[in-house]
Amino acid sequence: MPNLWFTVVDLPDAPTDKVSLENDKDATDLKRAIKETMPNTLADYNPAQLRLKARSHNETNDQARNLDDPEATISDVFKNYGDWVLVFLPSVEHPAKKHCLEEGWEVYTFKGSSVLLPTDIIKILNNNPFKPTPRSTFSTLLNAEVGNLINVKTAGEDSTIIPLMNLGQEPKHFAEGYQAGAFFVTEQMKGVWNELASDHQHSVKRILSGPMGIGKSYLAWFLAAMAYASGWPLLYIADAAVLAKATTLEAATEICYRFLALNQDILSPTQLEDMVAHAKSDPPETSCASAILGKILQQKNNKTLLLVDEHGALFDSNPPIPDMLPILSSLKNLNAWNETLNGARVVLTGTTHAKFEMTHLKNGMQDWVIYCNPLSPVTFGRLLDTILSHFHSDTCQNILISSARDKILRITNCMPQELVCLATTIGTSSLTISQINKKLEEFESLQYKECYNSATAHFESLPPNSKEDHCLALADMFLPSEKSRSSAQFDWQFWTLDWNALLALYKTCPLPQAYINALAEDNFKGLEFEDALFQQLLCNSQVTLTTTDLAGQKCNALHLDIQHYELFEDPPPRYEMNTLVRCSKRYPWFDYILGYKFFQVSLQDFSTHNTGSAKVEHAFDRNREWTPKNQMEYYLDAVFGGNHSANMIVTKHSNVNVKRFQVTKDGSHCPGFQIIYICGKPANTNHMQKFKEFPELRHISYCEIKSKLFQQCLELQNR
Repeated sequence: MPNLWFTVVDLPDAPTDKVSLENDKDATDLKRAIKETMPNTLADYNPAQLRLKARSHNETNDQARNLDDPEATISDVFKNYGDWVLVFLPSVEHPAKKHCLEEGWEVYTFKGSSVLLPTDIIKILNNNPFKPTPRSTFSTLLNAEVGNLINVKTAGEDSTIIPLMNLGQEPKHFAEGYQAGAFFVTEQMKGVWNELASDHQHSVKRILSGPMGIGKSYLAWFLAAMAYASGWPLLYIADAAVLAKATTLEAATEICYRFLALNQDILSPTQLEDMVAHAKSDPPETSCASAILGKILQQKNNKTLLLVDEHGALFDSNPPIPDMLPILSSLKNLNAWNETLNGARVVLTGTTHAKFEMTHLKNGMQDWVIYCNPLSPVTFGRLLDTILSHFHSDTCQNILISSARDKILRITNCMPQELVCLATTIGTSSLTISQINKKLEEFESLQYKECYNSATAHFESLPPNSKEDHCLALADMFLPSEKSRSSAQFDWQFWTLDWNALLALYKTCPLPQAYINALAEDNFKGLEFEDALFQQLLCNSQVTLTTTDLAGQKCNALHLDIQHYELFEDPPPRYEMNTLVRCSKRYPWFDYILGYKFFQVSLQDFSTHNTGSAKVEHAFDRNREWTPKNQMEYYLDAVFGGNHSANMIVTKHSNVNVKRFQVTKDGSHCPGFQIIYICGKPANTNHMQKFKEFPELRHISYCEIKSKLFQQCLELQNR
């Protein structure tokens, strides 16, 4: 008699044994023999209720086939199925199950298994309007590089829109209009995703912050799509306003719909049962949503993602929605996300006017904020080309507009929404380059007024103790340094708006009280003097300052005419003569440049300051492999054109190396060239030895700066 091995797969440890039957015995006889072989284990089961599958010894359980014919002989089993039988037990109706059935629960077949579920959850599973396209449609995202154009929609033959990648929900105005169903992968998208995808010791919480139109929702969608493509458990809420409901049940239902739509294909029957484990005491949707926000999205080692866009919609009411609906409390209190569950990833975005950051981020949580950057010039340029092709089919017209590319980049600040507004302003009619430039000027003027009024209104609405922090946040923007001046976390409201409008606002800001005190006591600290000097130079754009040589002897008066301000760029663009340029770390010898005038600013006297990398001599060094020019020549050529030569001529006189500056353009002397040192502390200017060494270097004393630039500040303080 042949031997048949069998395994009871529904029991713990899946016990295995064998039976011996003659070839003419059938499947019914086989079930009886199996029970007789395990009389104690199978005592509670009727043999007729056992369900059998069979496979060969070299196949897996997933490859087993149903023994559907009860009259199939043992010989048939060996021939058509295999020599290994899998035994499945009938479900025993426990009292709890009977109660559930009486309460309207149903047996639901999920991935080949019978699961007892509330009818409301079954309805969600069977008819979910948020069903995404398959994960395979997102596979191209996994290998996307910065600058790649990702198509998420396409037009059908009848002009209908066919989704190529659809998460079942979309942010407002996503991939519509000018972008024609596509978006560009940005540096920040890849950077944030790489951070989320990396292993961490703790759970990861991030808040994407920034003004309308900068691309927060595109960044959020990209992160959700990457998590979906990677097979992470994912809850994506495209608009948190859908959770702003009157009852917990309504909010929980919205969560269930979206989570089950995105994860139905990766959930196991056991996980589905666990989600409704407490539904006997709570409504099924509430039990399910609690399990989603708790056990499923908070795991150790296994990565998960909760992403809520337009998160600020939950904080428009008083009290906030999470205070009224406890199930949403973890969307307000981010400490609810267990630090030890290092697989959890939480990303919130779209915080309206930073209400959430201002009120609910405490004790270092500000480090979780990610400020969404404007597009890089390269990516912005590609977006510009896309928009031009959408608005203008005329190639000549596109060329005309492209010729104004640098100006467009500047006045839109690489903000996608600003570019769309500009394209709409230009319109689709044929224009000359003169007409296009006029449109750009009108747009820039309008943007300046709107931004200035908006920023001023926002500043005036701040409480008094917050205004000073925001003034310092502006200083951080215009005078970037390694150490932040401000604890204010809302600088995105500044640097993404019109630069000149915000500069105008900064000029109206009063000096911080600490700066006024330092001025009165003649005891500035480094950043304090730099900030105060910079702001007063902007406010006193036309000023004449007395200069001396390093021995303290008066020299020609210095007239400053400052009409614009820019941060140093590399390579430098064509700055105007009246543009004050703030130098960067890559240009350490000078702090500011105005035309041909190069300024050093320090609290120290010149003798102390002129050491190490700050030595003015290094500005004339030619030790760079990539250019035969020194940095001063490189800068002057880029800004003013022509061929500049900048040399320090050293001669010996009375045992002193006398160093004079010789700067020419196309062989002609540049009479406007000067190097000027500004000292930020009261001290006698009598550096005779340094004067002999640098007879042409000009010096502006602290007393001169105080009397010409800070007098009004002191008068206001004394009133």
